[in-house]
Amino acid sequence: MGNFIADAIKGQSQMENFPVEIKRGIILHRKIDSFTDTHPIARASKHLLVPRYNHFSGILIDIFYDHFLTQKWNTYSSEPLNDFSERCQITIEANWDFVPEKMKMFFRYMKRYDRINDYHQLKTITTVLAGMSRRASFVSGMENATEDLKLHFDVLQQHFNLFFPELQAFVKREIEVL
Repeated sequence: MGNFIADAIKGQSQMENFPVEIKRGIILHRKIDSFTDTHPIARASKHLLVPRYNHFSGILIDIFYDHFLTQKWNTYSSEPLNDFSERCQITIEANWDFVPEKMKMFFRYMKRYDRINDYHQLKTITTVLAGMSRRASFVSGMENATEDLKLHFDVLQQHFNLFFPELQAFVKREIEVL
């Protein structure tokens, strides 16, 4: 739950209104973002996109890595992706009062189109990126980023395959101390 809403929660003071478990999720999300942003493999992935997308390259790599994760979900989890998606939706709905307004609309969209389950499809990535581009306050070019995913697919997938086990180990260590 905290992981889902983390990007909408700014600063430490906004976290005070949440139960401990949601706070832990927000903190873990921030640590994952920091780990990813500074990791040499993720940075190498972003470097492939910087000439065309500049600061949006990090967002794109997050989406591309999510795409790779859903493609190989069974490699990383014993829980079926559909069950995970359903569990996430149930958890968010059970904690609806804690969901920031701007995240409520996103959740409804995510649930309606079953985005977690569909992220393995390139057409879903294209749709998601086109929507993000429309909502950007200036020209981002993100609607074209699927072309770059296809162009660099093998390299990005190799980066993900090296990166994700390191991220899993990091998360395991962080959960133990949170």
